Amino acid sequence: MRKSLPSTTWERFTDIFGFFHVRCRYCDLRFKKGIFDIGNMFYTRCPRCYRLDLTTWNPDNYHIRPWWRFLMTIGARRCRCNACRHIFLSFRPKKSVRRPPIEV
Repeated sequence: MRKSLPSTTWERFTDIFGFFHVRCRYCDLRFKKGIFDIGNMFYTRCPRCYRLDLTTWNPDNYHIRPWWRFLMTIGARRCRCNACRHIFLSFRPKKSVRRPPIEV
């Protein structure tokens, strides 16, 4: 999914309140997605695609801005989205995503 540009004034108005228009990259379907999910409100989300399945990233592999280094020293967590590969920092905890066990 990717965020779609608002086409009307009403869509711009609903963006303010957290209802974004997104478009599926595979089928090109456009729909409205609210980011305010009460059950997942306190967990960190990817700022690009709003997913919850996140991992960490190694700071040795990236050029880190001095501001980010400061934020990491005061407790910001390193987050990487598995879907869009976006890296970011967040003070919210990551939601533990349950994965099915691998059958041998």
